[in-house]
Amino acid sequence: MSTSPVSKNTSIRLNKLALIVDDEKIHRHILRSFLTKLGYEVIEASNGLDGVNLFIENLPDFIFMDVMMPIMDGLEAALIIKTNTNGKFTPIIFLTALGDPIELQRCIEVGGDDFLTKPLNIKLLNTRIIALERTRDIYNKLHSQHLELIKYLDNDKGNQIIANNILQNAILPRNEATLGIKCIIKPASTFCGDMLLCGPVANKSYRLMLADFTGHGLASAMVSIPVSEIFHAMRLKGKDQIDVLNEINIKLCQLLPDDRFMAATIIDISLDKKHLTIWSGGMPNTLILRNEEITNLAVKGLPLGIIDNYDFVNDQINLDCIGNERILLISDGFLELKNYSNELLLSSVIYKHFLRDWQQDKVRLEDLIEITMSLHTKDRPQDDDISIIELNLCFL
Repeated sequence: MSTSPVSKNTSIRLNKLALIVDDEKIHRHILRSFLTKLGYEVIEASNGLDGVNLFIENLPDFIFMDVMMPIMDGLEAALIIKTNTNGKFTPIIFLTALGDPIELQRCIEVGGDDFLTKPLNIKLLNTRIIALERTRDIYNKLHSQHLELIKYLDNDKGNQIIANNILQNAILPRNEATLGIKCIIKPASTFCGDMLLCGPVANKSYRLMLADFTGHGLASAMVSIPVSEIFHAMRLKGKDQIDVLNEINIKLCQLLPDDRFMAATIIDISLDKKHLTIWSGGMPNTLILRNEEITNLAVKGLPLGIIDNYDFVNDQINLDCIGNERILLISDGFLELKNYSNELLLSSVIYKHFLRDWQQDKVRLEDLIEITMSLHTKDRPQDDDISIIELNLCFL
């Protein structure tokens, strides 16, 4: 085996590098002379094993591989080389004295990109090299761009995680949850467009709101901060539910474009747990379990952020309670989950089983949701954020 002096640091190599693997010295000499005229530096090996080692050490731009060689033939060597290219395209032209179609097919199957029969036709060889160089350059350019894109996405993902942590730290610490609330939120992306806000209202009641902003992602999550600030500031001041809704609605009309809004359900529970005041706009029906029967409380209002002078009073619902009700709030991301037949969860038998199992309360809510999603979607990715809030008056 003989080699020309080539640096292993391919990042500073000025010329193109070709690897010739052939056990016949005269063939290597002819090919070296021709490739040198084309501007290639050349390294040589007389068998497949040495050829593999030279490839790993030098990462050449082009390989010319004989088929029949001692120690390791060209077919085995090519197979090893093609599994160690690290995503780059390194063309291999097989040089063979065989004309057997089955043998030529094997050359392609192990990773060969072209083949020429011996004795070599120099003009034809030149044409094949030019064509494969063009393919190689295009492929490697795309590979480089792909790596840059992955690097950018990794950095962007890291920035998104940091930004999401900042958003969550600005919202969640102000919530004052109780044992009577179970909250399951599954974002469709790093940022979540669904939000739970809750806490006592200045010794008057306990207030909870599930909000669902249009779409998902950063744009939706950003609006959650001013909504959270308004909700908690007015809660601590003891403001009525209608005042909170008016203030949030005005702010959203200022911030959101015309095609964006915030669906929400807000519930005030009296301290004795005997009375509920509910307003809901743009959300799925609120489910109330009382005396082992589920009541669907239909939505009456419009989402927030659409009309700036909206009258919320007419859409409020007042309910008397016995104090042991369980209430379920669901965002449409759950009900509109699709399976691979594009059937919505809401219209499936699986959803009926979900309601039955929730009613019987024999399965943890977290497990019930996971089972329901798995059975329906068969691991198809969710299209929207999913939020399910259970309010159990017994433990509030």
